[in-house]
Amino acid sequence: DELNITSIHKLMSMVLEKKLTNQELIGCKAAIHSLTRSQFIDKIGNEYILTDRGFSDVQLKYYALNEITNLRISIMNKQL
Repeated sequence: DELNITSIHKLMSMVLEKKLTNQELIGCKAAIHSLTRSQFIDKIGNEYILTDRGFSDVQLKYYALNEITNLRISIMNKQL
C-alpha cells in the first residue's frame, strides 16, 4: 500500500466540512481502515496521527518529488 498525501488531505477536508454523501462516508471509512491496517495512521482517542511508517513515506515522497523537479529544471535549462 502507498500513502497518497493528496487523497488523505482531500478525505480529511471532506470529513471536517461534513460535506459527505452516504456513499462518500462509506468510502472515507474504508480509506481510514485501509490506512490504519497499512500502519500509516493510528487512532489515539478521537484523533488520527501519522505513524513513523506514514511519516517516513511522506518524507521519502517529498524528497523524491523534489529530486524529480530539480532534474526537470536541469533538463529544461540544457534545452535553452
